[in-house]
Amino acid sequence: MILSIVEIIYRQMKIIEIKDPKDYTYPLDKKWQNNKKILYHGTWSCFCSKIESKGWRIDDPPYDFNEIFLILEISEDLYLKGETFYRTLKNYTSALGKRGQNIKKFPSYTRHYWLARNYASYKGGEAIYHLLESCKVLLKQKNISEKNLTQIRDIRDKYDHLTQEGYGVVYVIEIEDLKEIKNISPTEINLNIDVPPNYIKARINFPCGINPSRPN
Repeated sequence: MILSIVEIIYRQMKIIEIKDPKDYTYPLDKKWQNNKKILYHGTWSCFCSKIESKGWRIDDPPYDFNEIFLILEISEDLYLKGETFYRTLKNYTSALGKRGQNIKKFPSYTRHYWLARNYASYKGGEAIYHLLESCKVLLKQKNISEKNLTQIRDIRDKYDHLTQEGYGVVYVIEIEDLKEIKNISPTEINLNIDVPPNYIKARINFPCGINPSRPN
C-alpha cells in the first residue's frame, strides 16, 4: 500500500486533545520539554490542513499584508496609535511597519509550551485576532469615510468567516540543526528555513478553549 505524504505525517504525529481550558500541565513526556531541538507554535485549527500538508514557509503568513497596512493607515489618520491592536500590528505583525523594503516574514516559534498555548488562545492567532479587534474599534468611529467603512467590513467578514468554527492548536516540532535558529527575543524564535511538515511531532488541540497562563 502506498501512503500519501499527509497520511504518513498523521501516522508519525502524536495528537492530544485537552478539553479543560484550565489544564496547565505539560501534556508530553518530560524528555520533550528538555530537548533544545523542540519548538512550539500556537495557532488556530483553520490552518491545520495547510500546515500539515505544506509546513511553514517564509513570507507566507495567513493574512494579507496590504490589509494590515490599510488598517494601520486608517488608525493613524484617526489618531488611534495608542490602541493595543495598533501597537501589536505595527510593532510585530508588520515587521515594524517598514513598507517598501524587502522584508521577510518568518513564522514565529518558542521553546516554551505555555507561551505557545497563550498564543493559541487568540482566535485566528495573534495577528488575525488583533486585526479583527481593529475592525471592531474602527467601525465605531464617527469620523471615518464610507470607503474605509466598506474596506473594514470586508476585512472583518473575511477573517470572521475564516476563524469562526475553529479552536486553539499548539504544534510541537523538532528541528534538525540548531544553527537554523534565529533568536528574536528570549521567548520568540525564528528559523532561517522553511519548516517541512515532517518536522511536526505532535499537535495539541484545545476544542473547549484556552485560559491563558502566566508561568515563570
